[in-house]
Amino acid sequence: MISNNDIPTKQARRTDRLLLRPPTIADLPFLTELFARPELVAHRPVPQPDSPEESAARLAKDMAHWKEHGFGRFAVLAKGELIGFGGVTVSNEFDGLNLSYHLDPRSWGYGYATELVSGILSFAVGELGARRIIGLVRPANPASRRVLEKCGFGFEREVMLHGAPTTSTASYPEASEQTLKAWHCLTRGLAHAALLSAAKLRSTEDRP
Repeated sequence: MISNNDIPTKQARRTDRLLLRPPTIADLPFLTELFARPELVAHRPVPQPDSPEESAARLAKDMAHWKEHGFGRFAVLAKGELIGFGGVTVSNEFDGLNLSYHLDPRSWGYGYATELVSGILSFAVGELGARRIIGLVRPANPASRRVLEKCGFGFEREVMLHGAPTTSTASYPEASEQTLKAWHCLTRGLAHAALLSAAKLRSTEDRP
């Protein structure tokens, strides 16, 4: 398997409705506004919005990860408008690539979270050759856990994250070569299903 540092990638990706591209410094105003929204940080142990300085550091970290590894958290666009960020990153704390996403609350309820996660998994498994992907979810954020479960994750164990004892983790099973093709078919089906069920998802918003 190729090491994370040597993986060649074409940087932009598309799903049925989303454009995924590497983040740029031009995304900073949107990111600062996004992480200042109370709805986005409500699940944190201390639900305090990020300062502009913290948001700038977050973007710099995401851009540095792309520069070092050739992949990372994408900027996510729908209908030409930036709606959030998400992708997989190298984890120094846990075994496997870490999947995370944050979407603008104004885009919740349209099935974008499910479509984004399935697209990220297709990229990570099919192109990066990932055999293990984790998703870390706060118990206070059950909507995100439901999104991960719809995309094939299952509960693994309780963990500590940033000193908070109330964090759970979901894990994507290690993939064999035979399951990669099946996974591509599954993710395409999930994206299509997300589009068809958008009206229903409005009542059970896909939260980050």
